[in-house]
Amino acid sequence: MQPHRAYEFYAGYYYADAGSDTPDTLQVALDKPAYRVGETAQLKLDPQFAGTALIMVVDNTIINMQAVQVPEGGTTIDLPVTDDWGPGAYVTAVLYRPADAGEKRMPSRALGLAFADVDPGDRKLNVALDTPSVSLPRQSFAATVHLDNVAAGQTAYVAVAAVDLGILNLTNFKVPSPDDWYFGQRQLGVEVRDLYGQLIDPTQGLAGAMRSGGDGAAARLGTPPPTSVLVALHSGIVEVDANGNATVAFDMPDFAGTVRVVAMAWTTNAVGHASADVIVRDPVVVTLSPPRFLRIGDQSRLLVEVNNVGGDAGTYGVDLSTGDGIAAGAASSDIDLSQGARTSLDLALSGTGLGDWPVVVTLTAPDGTTQTKELTLGVRPASAMVTTSRLLPLKAGDSFTIDDGFFDGYIDDATIMTLAIGPLARLDVPGLLVSLDRYPYGCAEQTSSRALPLLYLNDVARLMGLEEDSKAQPNCH
Repeated sequence: MQPHRAYEFYAGYYYADAGSDTPDTLQVALDKPAYRVGETAQLKLDPQFAGTALIMVVDNTIINMQAVQVPEGGTTIDLPVTDDWGPGAYVTAVLYRPADAGEKRMPSRALGLAFADVDPGDRKLNVALDTPSVSLPRQSFAATVHLDNVAAGQTAYVAVAAVDLGILNLTNFKVPSPDDWYFGQRQLGVEVRDLYGQLIDPTQGLAGAMRSGGDGAAARLGTPPPTSVLVALHSGIVEVDANGNATVAFDMPDFAGTVRVVAMAWTTNAVGHASADVIVRDPVVVTLSPPRFLRIGDQSRLLVEVNNVGGDAGTYGVDLSTGDGIAAGAASSDIDLSQGARTSLDLALSGTGLGDWPVVVTLTAPDGTTQTKELTLGVRPASAMVTTSRLLPLKAGDSFTIDDGFFDGYIDDATIMTLAIGPLARLDVPGLLVSLDRYPYGCAEQTSSRALPLLYLNDVARLMGLEEDSKAQPNCH
């Protein structure tokens, strides 16, 4: 027979390292989730004991405060909603019960908190965004914004953006919402403190432990960076007409994917937003997957995927053309596609000359219409970049001739030469500027690192007695 065991547990308000500084929980509730200015909010208290409650309406300061008597069965308090509540306010209730020596009862308190949202009314613009659900690439589509609650005599403006959803997914980018920023729930801006930790059994009372949490390292969800043309377009500021409408057109490049259209609207005292997704694709979608680059003599393939999403059934022609530095295998192919069918082709490519060369695929539909997909494919040398620096002392009256033999051993059409003449030639200022300008990274920090020295180039040139460059600072700007 198993012996009896006793387990100690705690039920109710949870607090790690709970002690005398941890208040009991007071159940509070508001009668509505949101209010308008001028209405009356009703706060219901459901206490575990009778006492005196201090009711406060707060945001980052105390808006209103009153003390009420609370019986054991609870009570309801009326709170008038005023402009001071702003977009929303917290209602706190602290219920106090004094000590009772006859009942050997120590003083206690309980804390309750509720958030009262305030309807912004016409300070929040009702924004409707009308866009096509599907649009064609290499054409434009219109996005119409409609505002139906602009106050009379006010001028409204909108700014509309169209961005590739694949880009937004890389960082879990959320649709900007100015109305949520101005009218949404904010963090409680006041602290509630008392000395009950000094009053209740001070020999065992522990200082209340602060609990705080950092941002979780959430997994970065989304799609990998697209290899097709990227879309990030912005309309600028557009004034809304007297009927509350504004129309913006976006010219789509050769793009296949989803574009998220986001509209921000505002007046002098109101804001709003809306968003919609537009699928941009051809009736027959062609996707190219090229090699990253080629070396001279490399043999590779271009993967051409053809998906007949909404085109006619029949025979489609696929034609491939390339620049001078890339040789292609079969120049043309025919494929049979029914509606909804998809297929793929492997087209042979090989590198024959250094440079960046166009690769163009043309799809001809059964009715004779064509669509063209173009990309640039680089052919790179097999060896790494080589930089040679030569210092040639010249006496007065001497000369040196730079002819074709000076570049023996270098690849044709792939040579950059800088020339520094004078007593400071050892510094090779032109070569340093070329290295700075050709820095391979493009983030904001590296771009600034490239531009900043150009701001001081002429100052240094004057100190060294060299000629100034009038184009340096305008190009840097």
